[in-house]
Amino acid sequence: WLGHAYIQTKISNKFKWLRNPVSRILLILSSVICYSSIAFLVVQSIMNLIVFGKLPNYGWLLDFKIWGIPILISFIVTLIITATDFFLNWKNALIEKEALKVKMLSYRYEALRNQVNPHFMFNSLNVLIHLVQNNQKQAVEFIHQFSQLYRYVLESREKELVPLEEEITFVKKYIYLLQTRFEDKLEVKLKLVEKNKAWIVPMAIQSLIENAVKHNQLSKVKPLKITIVHNYKLK
Repeated sequence: WLGHAYIQTKISNKFKWLRNPVSRILLILSSVICYSSIAFLVVQSIMNLIVFGKLPNYGWLLDFKIWGIPILISFIVTLIITATDFFLNWKNALIEKEALKVKMLSYRYEALRNQVNPHFMFNSLNVLIHLVQNNQKQAVEFIHQFSQLYRYVLESREKELVPLEEEITFVKKYIYLLQTRFEDKLEVKLKLVEKNKAWIVPMAIQSLIENAVKHNQLSKVKPLKITIVHNYKLK
């Protein structure tokens, strides 16, 4: 049983129920048959050497009652444990999914409540007034970025997840508006991987930047420096 436990642990670490359920079941059941056969043969050989001083007559290998029943018992016990483990993981996955939905609804409520932030819009319009008076070319670009930003807000408000690539494009527009306003008082670096079709909650990165700007002081002497990186491995 210790040998079985070791093998099952190795399989569990490599094959997760939610990702590879079929592969995991097949590996578990096949490993039970193979390991039980080998272990039973070794144990019987050792017992015969201890008791009778010689190796057993391997003709009994053809007798199902001698070696088949222990293997069948191991198979049934492992099958029961595997089924129990599967349903427990399935239940936990459902619970986590429901908890995630609750958190997602809460986040979406906050995002919807703050997505057209009056202060941000007011400050952006003040910046735009200044640009119109002093730099009309930059004012046109500012209006373009501003309109694209709010278009994304409206399009993503009903989505639970969006591609990371789209979120990064949106965040870059948001950073442009902020840096136009604060100039060299703010420095933002994004070190995010856009490959492999990663997904993210809409406006999650933007919320991080917004909170950092909101709860910190910005000055030319001590500019606010924000660096956002990912801490996961993309396969």
